[in-house]
Amino acid sequence: MQLANHLKAYKRMYGDYRAPQGRAKDPRLAGWVSMQRRFKKKPDRGEPSKGVTAERAARLDALGFAWEMSAAAISKANRDDVGWEAQLAKLKKYKCKHGDCNVPRRRPEDKPLGNWVDNQRRCKKAMDGGEPSEGMTVVRAAKLDAPGFAWW
Repeated sequence: MQLANHLKAYKRMYGDYRAPQGRAKDPRLAGWVSMQRRFKKKPDRGEPSKGVTAERAARLDALGFAWEMSAAAISKANRDDVGWEAQLAKLKKYKCKHGDCNVPRRRPEDKPLGNWVDNQRRCKKAMDGGEPSEGMTVVRAAKLDAPGFAWW
């Protein structure tokens, strides 16, 4: 586990392993935590998962990893409006320069914006599917629709 030390440091700082996207002091860690939660849903349903093996799940369980975010934690992540609005402003600048909102995920000049765009799509898909969404609301989706955001 490459990010295990970062995860432990996060726990020392915040007292939990939630690392929501909205608390993006370390966006790579927040994205990794989110992916672990998504990957674990398959084995929980009895399906194979490339991302979370039984061994990895056991190691994360031993750390006290939070596989589900509480409604309060999701609500707190959703309230990070300042950070979210800053990313939206960067997206609008990107659109003015490039003519679309299709920021590559691995965009060398602004990798965090590419990751943020990818995360908005994942969060919206989860929200549309009735799952808890770390950071997506109907209002935020509408704000992304306004400049012509491509959801899929």
